[in-house]
Amino acid sequence: MRLHTGEKPYICEVCQKCFARNDSLQMHRRTHSAEKPYVCEVCEKSFRYRSGLQIHLKIHTRDRSYLCEVCKKEFADPSGLKIHLRMHAGEEPYVCDVCGKGCARKGDLKKHIMATHSGVKPYVCDVCGKGFAQMFELKAHIRTHTGEKPYVCDVCEKSFSQTCNLKRHMATHSAVKPYVCDMCKKSFAHINYLRKHIHVHNA
Repeated sequence: MRLHTGEKPYICEVCQKCFARNDSLQMHRRTHSAEKPYVCEVCEKSFRYRSGLQIHLKIHTRDRSYLCEVCKKEFADPSGLKIHLRMHAGEEPYVCDVCGKGCARKGDLKKHIMATHSGVKPYVCDVCGKGFAQMFELKAHIRTHTGEKPYVCDVCEKSFSQTCNLKRHMATHSAVKPYVCDMCKKSFAHINYLRKHIHVHNA
């Protein structure tokens, strides 16, 4: 009945979000913790939600035939490739109502709002005490203390502390350079490189 009345008595103690049902609150709490109870029997990767595991299992059962020509990442379905290509194209259809920041994916926008505008940072570094809104941010930060660089380029073996830096680097090995400067016609593999280059003309 609460679904019809709008009553939401179950409140998250971390971010104050309200829910009509207790089981919904319990599922939501996983976004604030490292708990990932659903484990893939093939590769042992774990997920917070059953739906995430079900989507993941497709990579073991289907041909990953959808290939990104820019960074060579493969996808099991065309929708995944379409969303991924937005990042290379600089498309950011999901816009933050607070600050106007654009994001390529809806999930990225949610993470941005939580990290930047909610003020909630439950994940704290044991070394320096810095807080983070997301667990993956804390894990990436800890590598700045340990010097660990687990993400290695298959082409030149250069290593990186974060996957995003590896992906950006991989584009330098690709012959595809779709981002062209309107002023001098120089082309780039990644849109961020083009943006930095444009400053040369504006200086």
